[in-house]
Amino acid sequence: MKALVTGATGFIGSHLVERLLSEGFKLRGMTTSPAKAQDLEKKGVEPFVGDLRDYRAVREAVRGVDLVFHLGAIMSDWGPWRLFYEVNVLGTANVFKAALEEKVERVIYTSSVAATGLEDYPGLKDESFPLTSSSHPYCRSKAEAERLAQEFIAKGLPLVILRPVYVYGPRERNVGVYTVAKLLKVGFRLLPGDGQNYHHRIYVKDLVDGIMLAATRKEAIGQTYILGGPLRKACEFWGTLARLMGTSIIWAPIQVGWAFALPFEIAYRLLPLKGPPLISFFRIRVLANNNAWDCSKAQRELGFTPRTDIEEGLRETLSWWKEHGWL
Repeated sequence: MKALVTGATGFIGSHLVERLLSEGFKLRGMTTSPAKAQDLEKKGVEPFVGDLRDYRAVREAVRGVDLVFHLGAIMSDWGPWRLFYEVNVLGTANVFKAALEEKVERVIYTSSVAATGLEDYPGLKDESFPLTSSSHPYCRSKAEAERLAQEFIAKGLPLVILRPVYVYGPRERNVGVYTVAKLLKVGFRLLPGDGQNYHHRIYVKDLVDGIMLAATRKEAIGQTYILGGPLRKACEFWGTLARLMGTSIIWAPIQVGWAFALPFEIAYRLLPLKGPPLISFFRIRVLANNNAWDCSKAQRELGFTPRTDIEEGLRETLSWWKEHGWL
């Protein structure tokens, strides 16, 4: 069986590629980087250099494969809406359209719980929770892409939508655990809130398990599944990270977080600085908000059960970062 992985050299995509190769799949990996395409080729993956915004390129990448794993996206908490829209919404539409035209057996689309918003919510969100109307570019783009996904399901595309909770693990360096680890590394120990909010995460290899189940279970087609790891409070998750790094967390009122984030927000809005700020209003909210999801549908229908507890996952992640000079 031959599969296409978009975003094949990204954080989650690279782990999925390794898993698919280990299970004997023939692979085509789509990336925008010629240099990273060479890395794919060395691993035994057929490289395809192309942009999701280019329908002709996407159609060519999809042609001749049985499965499409769509992970390619702009994953950031900072940037212009136009870029998120073009890649995450229009680019995703290109993948769905090409897959429908080429009559692939199944598309597994990795969305995000961000599609339902990351605002503070007191309970557990499940798959029926409404898509967000947030103005945040990443959350909004994921919500709009999911609306498109439902339209293509109605047209007959054999599509599965996956919403991972916050993902962490080796090679993650965009937003999330790596950001906090960098702060702890330089002695910055303050985090906003009291640590009693739920902070739901999933280890990347467990997520790959869920993706593989979604690719093989017949009943998954046309469905949406939330994939999450053990549900833990922020104080437990970040406390474990700090302990493994030989330090500790100091919980501070969220107003302190706003004060630290303000100069970063001003500088990054006024100056032509690259990348997202280390501390932003959005990141402060995500750290302090209660975010927890009900993953029972995936367990019940896919047989998905995360295997990695937070200590094991964080230990492996820190080891990889240190080994590769990231921390």
